[in-house]
Amino acid sequence: MEKGASLVRIRGAGSGSLIAGLLLLLLFLAAGADARAEEGMLRIKGTRGAYLRIDGRGFGQIPLDTIRLPQGRHEIELAKKGFETHSEEVWIGPVRGESRVIYLHQKRRRDALWRSLLFPGWGTHYNDRSRRGAFFLVMEAGLLAFAWERNGTFEDRRGEYEIADDAYRMAVTDAAIAETRATRDETYDKMADAEKERDYALIGAAVVYGLSILDAFFDFPYADEPAPGHVAWRPAVEERGDRVAVTLRLRF
Repeated sequence: MEKGASLVRIRGAGSGSLIAGLLLLLLFLAAGADARAEEGMLRIKGTRGAYLRIDGRGFGQIPLDTIRLPQGRHEIELAKKGFETHSEEVWIGPVRGESRVIYLHQKRRRDALWRSLLFPGWGTHYNDRSRRGAFFLVMEAGLLAFAWERNGTFEDRRGEYEIADDAYRMAVTDAAIAETRATRDETYDKMADAEKERDYALIGAAVVYGLSILDAFFDFPYADEPAPGHVAWRPAVEERGDRVAVTLRLRF
């Protein structure tokens, strides 16, 4: 009887372990199903070779397979050298998910030019030369700030000079005339120095501004494709008897 009872107990324990294992497996599968139910799919198509980032995390270059993401809002970014970076927010929902077709705009020389016309260094930064663009911006801001400060000093010195000149004109005795003349000349020199420094700073700022524009336009590092809406001539020589075929492509 004891051996039989032991065998029953062993079989009972084995059945209990099996049931517990099955329950754990079912819980695991249910958790996986819930996790998949909380995910959505994102499909991205567009400029070939553009690098995709989602919420700051890199996913690789397009073309890409369907990406699974948690439901909710996500920030996507596409970037490629020679093209303008594109960023937007997408909502990933269940079942159908979300699809995007994004073609990046190629950078153009004229876009670099008008940026530098607005802010020195902006066009250079647009050309993917960030350090040089930052140099132009810092130099321009520094020179303008110095010119502003020197102009304030010039105004103060001019007021002092006018006071000293009035005192000189009102002097009567020889000693007073000599003393007020020396004071007037000294204040005039200080006023002239402040004015000169202000003008030099303004000239320097104008030079930096001009260099920034020239750099953005003439040192454009990419192929300058015709802008949309312009006529682009693409001659093509073909064997058509004694005729020469010329292809005219219009881009809008």
